[in-house]
Amino acid sequence: TLMRQKIGRGSYSDIEGFAQDFLRVVQNAMTYNPPDTFYFDLALKLLREGRRILEPHWAPFRAMAEQREAEAVEA
Repeated sequence: TLMRQKIGRGSYSDIEGFAQDFLRVVQNAMTYNPPDTFYFDLALKLLREGRRILEPHWAPFRAMAEQREAEAVEA
């Protein structure tokens, strides 16, 4: 909801801020839900789709997303 509000207000001035918030949401979902839950699986799918969309526009996103995905697979 906060991201939706920021988008509606035009608060994101660049892709970096959006990507950081996106990763924070995904990370929280994967941190506070056990790996064998629907919510964790959905967060991982969202992370992978986000990588596909955001990587071409912001290279540093790739390293952050890869790290979070690796952490998820280890869990």
